[in-house]
Amino acid sequence: MKEEKGQALAIIILIVLVVLTVGLTVATRTLTGLKETTKQEESIRAYDAAEAGVEEALLKIKNGVGVGTTGTGTLAESQSQYIYEIQSLSGLVGSQFSFRVEKDQSYQINLDVDDDSLDGKQINIYWWKQNPLLEPSEVDPDVSIGCGSLDPAIAALEFSYLRQDASGYSIAQKEIYDYCSTARSNNFSTPSYVSFNDSQNNTFLFEAAASGSSSITLQTDIKRILRITPRYNSTWVLIDVPTGESLPTQGFIIVSKGISGETERVIKVSRSVASLPSIFDFSIFSGSDQPLQK
Repeated sequence: MKEEKGQALAIIILIVLVVLTVGLTVATRTLTGLKETTKQEESIRAYDAAEAGVEEALLKIKNGVGVGTTGTGTLAESQSQYIYEIQSLSGLVGSQFSFRVEKDQSYQINLDVDDDSLDGKQINIYWWKQNPLLEPSEVDPDVSIGCGSLDPAIAALEFSYLRQDASGYSIAQKEIYDYCSTARSNNFSTPSYVSFNDSQNNTFLFEAAASGSSSITLQTDIKRILRITPRYNSTWVLIDVPTGESLPTQGFIIVSKGISGETERVIKVSRSVASLPSIFDFSIFSGSDQPLQK
């Protein structure tokens, strides 16, 4: 009888242990699931807050607020917070701006400054980067420059300087330079071979100008923009203004961080200045009161 009671007690203890083990496993999984659900919800709330920061920053830019602006805020419903900063678009370093343009695509540079400090100033345009500090590099430094067998083909560079004055809009200057113009028989202008080093120690081989000249001399205008289009190949381009002068902002980067509980989400958004489409460059417009001519 005592044996049976002992066996029954052992069975009961075993059953209790099994029940406790199952219960603890279920409870642990439930708690883990709740934690994961909480993290996911916090992640969503943090992302929503980061998006709200981006929207506020975009509104600030639209209203004329510039680079260096920061802001914070809290979403009323979720109490999630956001912190944002408006930064300058990458590539703009003081008086120089470098960027890469794909073949037959156009890149627009804003030349408007509020204090008219660029009026009458000369701007130089360089292209075809030689060394690999800006990737990808167009030219191996150990390869001689030539137009017969060099692979890839050397890009030609077309630019248009558009201005608006009291009489209206016009193209003040439109030119295309090609180091291989003779080999290609295209009658394009021959650029200066300059091997110009920028402030970041990148070497650009050609200048879109005749030897000893600048590419453009800016006039006193209401508005002015520069359009760059490479032909035959893609290329890096460098815009250089006189030392001591600065190019206006060419675009913005918004970095916005959303915070919810212990979770943080970061969004980075690029916003360029308004730009005309590439199809615009297939038309040349006169500055007269006659209908626009193609």
